[in-house]
Amino acid sequence: MILEQELEGRTLTPQEVRSILKTDNKEIVELCKKASILPKKNSKGQTYFSYEEVKNLRKVQAMQGRSEEHTSELQSRP
Repeated sequence: MILEQELEGRTLTPQEVRSILKTDNKEIVELCKKASILPKKNSKGQTYFSYEEVKNLRKVQAMQGRSEEHTSELQSRP
């Protein structure tokens, strides 16, 4: 596993982001919208993310998971 220090300043491919967030492209798009992140493209037109962007996506994903758990908990109450 790559150390956090090695990741800082590094760019990550969508494949790496999917692996880190354990999700699919559809959820990544939704997370980007919620976090107001516009993925960048390199000179070859390939999409990439900065390490900081991925950290922000992870935070949004965690908050989203907590809110979904809270909603289902409320819905299960009599």
